[in-house]
Amino acid sequence: MTETDHGYDNFKGIMLCERPANSGGGRYSAGGSKGGAGSPSEPFKSAVAETHKLGLPPTGESRSKISSLVARNRRIRRYTQNNALTKHRRWLSRLGLTTKVAKAADEINQIEAEERKRKFKNFTTALRKKILEGSPLDNVGWASLTRGQGGLPASREPTPDERSEPEGEAEMAAAKKLTKTLKKKDRDEVDLQMSTFLDEAVQDALEREREQKAEEEAGREAELEASAAAEAEREKESDQRAKDALRREDSKAAGSSKKPAWALSKDQARALEEDEEDELMSFVSGLDYDSYMDDFDKAEEDAIDGIVKRVDEESTEEQENWKKSFVTAVNEAINDELLEKNMNGDSDDEDLKSQADRQSVGTGVTKASRMSRMSRRSKREEGSNWDSSTVVGSNDKENVGRKMDLASEVLEEQPHLKQMHTAQSIKTILESVKEEVAA
Repeated sequence: MTETDHGYDNFKGIMLCERPANSGGGRYSAGGSKGGAGSPSEPFKSAVAETHKLGLPPTGESRSKISSLVARNRRIRRYTQNNALTKHRRWLSRLGLTTKVAKAADEINQIEAEERKRKFKNFTTALRKKILEGSPLDNVGWASLTRGQGGLPASREPTPDERSEPEGEAEMAAAKKLTKTLKKKDRDEVDLQMSTFLDEAVQDALEREREQKAEEEAGREAELEASAAAEAEREKESDQRAKDALRREDSKAAGSSKKPAWALSKDQARALEEDEEDELMSFVSGLDYDSYMDDFDKAEEDAIDGIVKRVDEESTEEQENWKKSFVTAVNEAINDELLEKNMNGDSDDEDLKSQADRQSVGTGVTKASRMSRMSRRSKREEGSNWDSSTVVGSNDKENVGRKMDLASEVLEEQPHLKQMHTAQSIKTILESVKEEVAA
């Protein structure tokens, strides 16, 4: 090994500690090295402690003893060493034990809570039954609700030897007497607690009843006050409306004698505007919107009803006029037919003549139009054996054709009927009219 400034060239790692100094403190002591650190003149110190002495190996007895000691030391070191893993194991052990204890305590508390709930339910049931029956409030199970009220444990039966001994009998009698006294005292305490509990419950119920009555009374008073205030407000509004109406009447009465705007002075015009503004504000402040809208809706409905009624009357009048015009046209057609028959001399029936006399022939149709229709009809009927009687004969086809011609003539004379009727519909109406006339 060559000498260098340091002696760590042949080491894989660097030891972060000082080399131990020799106990002699001579030439090889720390800091007194002649050749420096790592000098070959320094003695070698092994870091491994020698456990076995030089010489013969141990015997079997010593070997077993040593192995038992080693195992014991390992166990001791395992439980006594203070490293992180050991601490964590101890913490886990304590945590598991604590969890088990807490779980057991929770189960016990839950069982006790269920037991207390069951006892309280039984107590309230018995108490309610006693109250309803009006029986004395004893033996309702109040003692079972309090912890530690179970009394002393039952006294055990004395043995035959104890019975034979007079001192043992006296002690047992004294113990029984003491037990009875304690039980009686416990019952008295329970009865006192029970009576106190019932008194508090009754007082609480009475207090709640009084509070409820007071609240109801206050509510009724508030309702009365509200109704009185509303009535006063309504009276005030009615008075204000009356005043406004009186003011409007006065203003209307004085309006006729007022001067025109151009004749007023500036102050008079301003005063008039202020009066109008005051009147408008008083009207708005005293306005009942619901009643105003009801009156407005009613007036609107009345106006609509009037319009509908007037339209109905006009339509009825128009319908009547149409009926009159239609009857007039039918009468004209019948009169023309009767007149034609009379002129041709085809009929001597007095009834038909009297009927023709009764019919109105002055319907506005000129004689020329009648003659023209008669001439057209005579031309159509030339060459045929036409029956001129007004009674329906056996030839239905000829009657139908005659009625259709008559309906066409009615439509020609009354053009406005074309908007509502056809020749077929007028023919049907003529047939019904003819039947009525014949009847």
